[in-house]
Amino acid sequence: QEQLSLLKMFIDRMPAKLLVPGPSAIVTYKNGEIKQGTNFNTNTAAFASGTYIFFNDNSFKPEQPLADDSVDAAFNTFSHEMAHVAQFNTFSDSLTPKAIDSSYEAGLNWIDLILTSDLTESFASIAGWEKTIENKELSFKLTEVTSAKTTTYGKTKIFEDMAETVAGVISTTNYEFSDARVRWALDYLNES
Repeated sequence: QEQLSLLKMFIDRMPAKLLVPGPSAIVTYKNGEIKQGTNFNTNTAAFASGTYIFFNDNSFKPEQPLADDSVDAAFNTFSHEMAHVAQFNTFSDSLTPKAIDSSYEAGLNWIDLILTSDLTESFASIAGWEKTIENKELSFKLTEVTSAKTTTYGKTKIFEDMAETVAGVISTTNYEFSDARVRWALDYLNES
C-alpha cells in the first residue's frame, strides 16, 4: 500500500510529456526474480526495459539497503526510469511491430534504436556527446568527461545522461547540470 501511494504521488507530479503514452506497466520484483543480460545487477533499485519499469520491492522501504534515502530521491529514480520509457516511446511510435521484430532479428535492442533517434541527436548536440562507430557499432563518446556538468552516472552513456538530466529537472536537482542540459530538458518536457 505504501508503494502504491508513493507511485500515485510520483505519477501526479510527472510532466505530461512522460505520461503520454507512458509506461505499459510498473512492476516490483524481489532479488533474484529477474535476470536481464549478463551485466544486470540484481541488487539495482530500478530499471526500465522498453515500456516497462521495474522496481526492486525494497525500493521504497527506508529501512532496506536498496531503498533511496528519501521520498525525493525515490522520485528522482522514478523520473529517471520514466525518461527511459519516453526515450523508447520516441522511436517506437513510428515503428510497426514488424519493423521492431526485424530490428530484434538483426540483433538490435531498444538501446541501439534509441541511439539512432532524433531525440538522441538533439541531446548530443548540446551536451558534448560525439557520435562514433566502433566495430561497426554506433556509439556516443562524451568529449569532455571531466568538465561535463552532469552526474557521474550520466557520464557513462548518452541515454543515461539524458535520463539523469530529465530526472534532475523534474525533481529540481538541476544544480548538477549544465545550463544547456537544463534548457534542453525544459524544451523537451514543454515546461518552463
